[in-house]
Amino acid sequence: MENNEIMGNEIVSFEKNKNKSKVLLSLLSIIILIIVSTVIIYFYINSNPLLAIKYNTNKLTKNLTEQIEQQEKIKKVSGNLQIDYNIESNDINLKEFFEYFNGIKLVANYKIDKEQKIMQTELKTTYKNEKLVDTNIYMQDEKSFILLPDAFDKYITIDLSKEYNNIFNTSENNEEIKVIIKSVNQAFQKSIKKEYLTSEDKTITIDDKKTKTTKISMKLDEKKLTKMTKEFLVYLKEDKEFIKSAVTISKNKNIKEELKNLIDTISYDNNTDITLSIYCKGIIKEVVRYEAELKLNEEKYNISITKHKDKYNFNIKQEDLIIAKGTIRKDKDNDKEKTSLETSIMELGTLTINIINQEEKNPIINKKEIKESINYEELTEKQIEEIKTNISKNRGFEKLSTVFSSLITQSY
Repeated sequence: MENNEIMGNEIVSFEKNKNKSKVLLSLLSIIILIIVSTVIIYFYINSNPLLAIKYNTNKLTKNLTEQIEQQEKIKKVSGNLQIDYNIESNDINLKEFFEYFNGIKLVANYKIDKEQKIMQTELKTTYKNEKLVDTNIYMQDEKSFILLPDAFDKYITIDLSKEYNNIFNTSENNEEIKVIIKSVNQAFQKSIKKEYLTSEDKTITIDDKKTKTTKISMKLDEKKLTKMTKEFLVYLKEDKEFIKSAVTISKNKNIKEELKNLIDTISYDNNTDITLSIYCKGIIKEVVRYEAELKLNEEKYNISITKHKDKYNFNIKQEDLIIAKGTIRKDKDNDKEKTSLETSIMELGTLTINIINQEEKNPIINKKEIKESINYEELTEKQIEEIKTNISKNRGFEKLSTVFSSLITQSY
C-alpha cells in the first residue's frame, strides 16, 4: 500500500515538473521569437532607409489625427494663461528701443463652453509691474460684451449673430482635415524614391551624451525636385477624397484645375539643391534631429532641429556661420504647461518668451449676468473721451505713453 502511494506521488510530481518544463519551454520559445523578430526588423529597417521614412511619416500622420480627435472630445475648458517676454540687443540704438518695450505682461483667465456657446475672457496687462489695461470679454447670446473695469461703468456690446456659430464651431471640417493629412502623407510616400535616399552612421550629441544615429538624407537637384513635386501633385489631383475635402474647406471648386495648371508649370532654378535629412536612433528609428540644407546661387544655408529629453534646439547657418540659434522647452506638471522660447539672432540680439497655461477640463460654466450695456455704435464722443481719460490714469499706461512720446520726439 505504501509503495503504491509513493509511486502515485512520484507520478504526480513527475507530471507537475513536466508541465512546468512545458511552460518554461514555451516562454523561452516566445522570448527567442521576439529577439529574432526584433533583430530581423532592426536589420531590415537599417538596410531600407525608405522604410524608416515611411514609418515616421505614418507615425506623424497618426499623431496629428489623434490630436484632432482629442480636441473634438473637449467641450468645456477653463484656464489661466500668462505671457511675458524679454528682448536684449547688442546694438546700442536697438538696445535702448527694446528696453522701452520690455516688461509688458499678459494674464488671461478664460472659460469656453462649445455646447452652450459661451466664452469668457478676463485680460489683465501690466507694464513694468504697473496696470496697463484690464479688459473683460464675455460672449453669449450671439453677442460680445466688453467691460473695461475702472474705465467705463457699462458693458459695450457688439452683435456677432452672423459669425457667432463659426466662432464656436472649432470641429468644423475636422473630418476633411484628417483626410487631407492622410492624402498628403500618401502622396509624399508615392513620390519619394529609394534611389533618392542615402544612409550613413553618425554620432551626434544629445543631452550631453554621444548618441549613435543613422542619418538618412534625400538630396534633390532641380530635376529630381521637379519630378518629385509633379508626382506629389499628380497623386493629390487624382485623389477624389482629397479634392472633395479641399473644396469643402476652401470653398473653391477649381482646386483640381488649379493643381493641373501647377503641375504643367512647376519648375525650379538650375542652381537649386536641397538636402533633407533625419537622424534616427534605436530599433524603431525614432527621429532625434531634422536637418535641411539649401544651396542657392552658390550660397549654402542649413537649418537643424535636435530633439532632447525636454527641449528642442535649433540652429540656422549661412555657410559655416551660425546666424540664429535657440531652444524651445516644454515642461508639464499635471494640468500646468510651460513653454519657453529662447533665441539669439546674430547682430540683432536675444529674445525670450515664456507662456504658462493651466487648464481644467469640463468645468461648470454659467452665463454672466449683464446689467447695463450700450451698443458700441451708440457710444458718444464724451463717453469715448471718458474711457480714454480713465485708462490713461493707469500707471502702466502712463509709463508706456511717456515712452511713445519720447520715441516720437526723437524721430523728428
